[in-house]
Amino acid sequence: MNPLLQALAGKAFASPNDIALIGNNGNLSWLQLYEAVQTLRAWLQARQPRTVALYADNGPFWVIADLACLAEQIPCVPLPQFFSPAQIQHAISDCGADLLLCDHPEPESVPLTVRSEPGRPTAFGDQQFWAFPLTSPRGDTPDLRDTARVTYTSGSTGAPKGVRLGLDTMESVASSLCQATNARTEDRHLSVLPYATLLENIAGIYTPIMAGATLLCPGLERVGISGGNHFDPARLLHTLQELRPSSLILTPQLLRGLVQQLQHTGEPLPTSLRFVAVGGAVVAPGLLAEAEGLGLPVYQGYGLSECSSVVTLCTPDQQRRGSVGRPLPHADVRTADDGEILVKGALFQGYVGMDTPLIDADGYWHTGDIGYFDDEGFLYVVGRKRDIFITSFGRNVSPEWVEQQLLEQAPIAQACVLGEGKPFNIAIIVATPEATPQTITAAIDQANHQLPDYARIGDWVLADAPFTPDNDLLGPSGLPLRDAIQRRYADRITQRYQEAS
Repeated sequence: MNPLLQALAGKAFASPNDIALIGNNGNLSWLQLYEAVQTLRAWLQARQPRTVALYADNGPFWVIADLACLAEQIPCVPLPQFFSPAQIQHAISDCGADLLLCDHPEPESVPLTVRSEPGRPTAFGDQQFWAFPLTSPRGDTPDLRDTARVTYTSGSTGAPKGVRLGLDTMESVASSLCQATNARTEDRHLSVLPYATLLENIAGIYTPIMAGATLLCPGLERVGISGGNHFDPARLLHTLQELRPSSLILTPQLLRGLVQQLQHTGEPLPTSLRFVAVGGAVVAPGLLAEAEGLGLPVYQGYGLSECSSVVTLCTPDQQRRGSVGRPLPHADVRTADDGEILVKGALFQGYVGMDTPLIDADGYWHTGDIGYFDDEGFLYVVGRKRDIFITSFGRNVSPEWVEQQLLEQAPIAQACVLGEGKPFNIAIIVATPEATPQTITAAIDQANHQLPDYARIGDWVLADAPFTPDNDLLGPSGLPLRDAIQRRYADRITQRYQEAS
């Protein structure tokens, strides 16, 4: 038996009545969770699906279904509920899933074209779910033997790649997180991100189970999340006060919203919080400082789906503001001559449908991120290699670095920096409600003081609306989609350069 399921069984028989999981509609003890997993495992065994797609809100059913697939060694494909129907259809077709498990009878985002029959309601214990047989238009079926998870991220296109992961690699990361965060049985981890997000799947389910800790898994609406980009920080703060977790994971945008809510209301945080991991995009040091000043124990990390999620992490004993931390025990991380971050350890098996070797001869995955280590072994991420542009003066500029300085300024909510082949850089600015053209200009001047001349902002354009996934200007990790933003504001960008010439 693998370490994760062994940990579950061990808790079920050593502490059968202790609470393992707290959901919207009640609790499950360790024994109840174990028995539910075995029941669903037997149900799956009788039907022998090739690959299972999982489409559900955060909650007990998601956890049970995930663990049952692992126990039965059936590849599981989480489908984010914020995916568009086209993205979901692509994922189902790409991986050849033939069974959909869902927590409600009408999964609106799952196209009828892939549902060969109506859903069949099934109940076990207090859990109910619907199973939909699936049809795939592709003629061949991808070979997913030894694959436990296929994770899709929406990225910047509607046809994302499926990252294939083995159970051993995910367990390796979960074990490293247990060690790095000093996870313990009395911990209570609150899942704020969707379980369909690999980071929350591993750190919010597998790590607590391996530590024997309690999973707090209310539905996403209860923690203030709806859709791909709607967040109610007041609701999250209320849930924090109600459930009193010891740990949670936030993206930079969620952290910013929570910080602003705390600043606005002066409400207290629960004293139970001891570890708030922040990742998914570069975090402005000023935001981390504000969070710490409010009593939030925030620790930045770095990872990728191809590396089974987390690679480096700051901890209470090893913290450098602006750094994403030191490598976790399972990971060997170095930088290439051009600054690209290379990772070995807990790597993916490849992409669905692609047999080309993706790891170099020394066993390292080339992440596409640029960064550097300081003298004490802390990693700093500068930006994406593909996003670096070259000005007309031949200077290399990492836009994420410049954007980080802009986001330190109060009047600026979002920023996208462009300048490929141009004599100066231009920023598309999403301003805060109280900002004025004068305060924005002053904020940009202040940011420019922190930058070398070739990286400074020469002019700016005020965005018509925030960058969001709904308007296709923001990726799921909170990063601006530069090509789309440049196309959206092309006329005004061109005008600014013409006026300056």
